[in-house]
Amino acid sequence: MKARDLTGQVFGRLTAIKFSGRTRTAGGESKRNWLCQCTCGNELNVAVGALTSGNTTSCGCYKLEVTTKHGMWQSRVYQTWSDMKTRCINAEHKSYEHYGGRGISYQESWETFEGFWLDMEEGYADNLTLERVDVNGNYCKENCTWVTKQTQARNRRKHPQNKTGVTGVRIWVDKKVDTPYYVASSQGFDGKVIQKMFSVLKYGEEEAFRLACKFREDTITKLNEMGAGYAESHGK
Repeated sequence: MKARDLTGQVFGRLTAIKFSGRTRTAGGESKRNWLCQCTCGNELNVAVGALTSGNTTSCGCYKLEVTTKHGMWQSRVYQTWSDMKTRCINAEHKSYEHYGGRGISYQESWETFEGFWLDMEEGYADNLTLERVDVNGNYCKENCTWVTKQTQARNRRKHPQNKTGVTGVRIWVDKKVDTPYYVASSQGFDGKVIQKMFSVLKYGEEEAFRLACKFREDTITKLNEMGAGYAESHGK
């Protein structure tokens, strides 16, 4: 496969000038590098992956400016913003398939931390995490809020390997007696799992599944009445 020509392409503050050779990482991986010029005038060699993923967008001058402007370079919320971007644009990130790989992106003004912080400063606390209200929607002011880790855990999408089609309801087989069960699970306030099993042998396939779904729905209703905060989009 012919290598991609990046000449003249712009990546943030960097403009690719020419291919500058390969380097090998400590792990033996070969990386292609391009000589780039920053808008501040500095020139530097950057790995292609760092350019195309958005991980490197300046010679370092932007980070220096950000640090000077708001002093939050090492803050938890800055890392939250950085992680959000990486999940959406870096195909090598472990969670990319669940975000950028599904078409999840972020609003244009959130390309900079200042833009993100302007929209999301209200309501932030260091014990909260960033969550999308619609788990199939993009990261933007209208679709994001700050929630506790417990609430975020409750509101995550169905796992890609979910075989029942219902979040929190799974199939488990007791191998000792070769009996399948439908297991309903929910997370309580203390972080402990509320769980109940329904035997296919006792109730039949369809009824065991129905009972497991009903038990979980009833449990979530009770937890929400107590302020648990399961979202309407939970598991979608």
